[in-house]
Amino acid sequence: MKAIDLHIHTIKTIFDADFSFDIKKLEEYVNSEKISCIAITNHNLFDKSNYELISNTIDISVLPGIEVSLEKGHMLVIGNINDTDILVEQSNKMRQFILDEQSYLTYEQFLSIFDNYKDYLLIPHYIKDPPVPIDVINKFGNDIIVGEVSSAKKWFSLMKQRDKLIPVLFSDLRIKSELKNFPGTHLYIDCDDFTIGGLKNSFKDKTKLSLSNNSNNEEFQITSDGTTASLGLNVLIGKRSTGKTYLLDKLNKSFGIDSVKYIEQFSIIKDAEEGAFKKKLELDNSEYSENYLKELKDIVDLAFKVDFKNQNMLLESYLESLLDFASKQDKMDIFSKCTLFNATYFEISEDEELQNNIKAIDTLLSSSNYEKIIFKYLDRNNLKELLKELIIIAKKKALNNSNYKYVNDILKIIKTELEENSALNQIKDFNVIKYATYKQFIKKIDYYVEKIKIEKEISKNDFYKFKVRATRKPYTSVQKIKSKIKNCPKISDEFQYYNSPYIYINALLKADVPKNQIYKAIVDVEYIALNSNDSEISGGERAEYLLYNQIKSGENYDLILIDEPESSFDNIYLNENIRTLINNLSKKTTTFIVTHNHILGVMLNADKILYTCIEDGKYKIYTGKMSSKKFKCADGGEKNTTDIIMETMEAGKDSYYERRQIYENFEN
Repeated sequence: MKAIDLHIHTIKTIFDADFSFDIKKLEEYVNSEKISCIAITNHNLFDKSNYELISNTIDISVLPGIEVSLEKGHMLVIGNINDTDILVEQSNKMRQFILDEQSYLTYEQFLSIFDNYKDYLLIPHYIKDPPVPIDVINKFGNDIIVGEVSSAKKWFSLMKQRDKLIPVLFSDLRIKSELKNFPGTHLYIDCDDFTIGGLKNSFKDKTKLSLSNNSNNEEFQITSDGTTASLGLNVLIGKRSTGKTYLLDKLNKSFGIDSVKYIEQFSIIKDAEEGAFKKKLELDNSEYSENYLKELKDIVDLAFKVDFKNQNMLLESYLESLLDFASKQDKMDIFSKCTLFNATYFEISEDEELQNNIKAIDTLLSSSNYEKIIFKYLDRNNLKELLKELIIIAKKKALNNSNYKYVNDILKIIKTELEENSALNQIKDFNVIKYATYKQFIKKIDYYVEKIKIEKEISKNDFYKFKVRATRKPYTSVQKIKSKIKNCPKISDEFQYYNSPYIYINALLKADVPKNQIYKAIVDVEYIALNSNDSEISGGERAEYLLYNQIKSGENYDLILIDEPESSFDNIYLNENIRTLINNLSKKTTTFIVTHNHILGVMLNADKILYTCIEDGKYKIYTGKMSSKKFKCADGGEKNTTDIIMETMEAGKDSYYERRQIYENFEN
């Protein structure tokens, strides 16, 4: 079996964080990981000079390729060594379609550019983001044999399914000088011919693929020396400072931040402090808060549309002009007596409700996914006739508005000339109905916002053996508001208007509080975790809550790393709660746990135990199971299982026998 990596990046594109390619780092990677074949697959780009530098420097098979953005997913297109010129040409053709990070080729565009695609090895993102849609993959038929996955766990799961693509797992590495940790995970393949034809033949046979050099498909390689771990539950044991946390850090950096949940040592204790715990509760429930406050946000958005300050200025100007005109009636001349002198302009208004109805009906008629159920209850022809009638009404309104604008333009010219020739000033134009509507609207805003601010329990949900209660309440201090809004400016002066919502909202806007965050400054949503007695939980219970929450959320990741959770809990809790939780988790997510506790180290009955130690000044790992007589190292070394377990879990045989004698004395 030989290690291959057919997904490597060497040139920065719009899809990559900034990095600078380092050929020496690539050499180090290939040599230390003992890789026999790689493919250079930069995003939507093939650079021949970069490829030739690599293939001329590194003494293994180097295949040319491109990672193509296809139908909102990514697909590796890999060719033979003599395909470089045509890949350059195809790379250039892609530029007219791939303009930014959101651009991609359609299936038809892909076929027009890669018309020789049958000569290539096509590997779509399958169970990996962003995936190529299944219907697009199916269009290629037998020309797609394998699909790329993002983790060893997903690889193993797919290997057991007959109706899925055969999975492959690669590094997706950006080769740069700062790269400290290489992913131990490689795809091993039984293949001597690293041509596209040779690889296709090997990929068709699942028995020729593995994630470890020992062909054990329930394990994957984690270090360059060939040490493997289980896809299920792994327990790391060993004395202090023998490399356990170092190995977790390596796994964390190798697999990528979006794939790994890392519960670091003492992090639970730190987060269980009262202030930190409250912030964590708020963060965990932020989505609920957003949804609950959505209607308040809508009200605040409406408040922004009402410029009542301007309306008051217009009213003042109108009243002044009215009084002025009334006091100078004796000075009226031929121009001011003209009917048009104080004529009001026609109001031009947009019928938002009409436009929304037109859009709604058009959406119903255009629906493809729900077409059958829509027209099961609604007649298509009636909808079309309704749409036509509404469009006719909209056209009439638009024509009226156009006519009003035309007349207003003429009226403005006439009124201006009349005023210039008269000794009197015109009465300022003012819409009294609009003013009254705005005033009533502001009263409604104030009324509803004040109602929302009334303290009330809004939810109470079970979580493990706890309950999380959410309560809405008014703010009592500026500091609480500032804790809710990132980079909130100074708002002490504005807070004095807190009980006059419309004025307060506009004061915050003027104070440069981000417009889309102002609704958070109106009402607080506070979360409290309660125990079975409905009392706020204690420090120890907060730690229990957090550990359960962290472990439970690990189900959403490819890998979960847990570093000494026992530091916060007693053995009874570990045995009755955490032990079962971790065992269940490992069935869904590859799990590593570092421990010095016999409940977690021995009674978990892990799929694999990794014992770390230092020999000759170097970190070494011995692996085995509780049922193994010997633990073995990748270099061939062996240690007795009993010696390892007694040393790490029981502080040595003497301590174990002494403790056992004490317990026997109690019983007798």
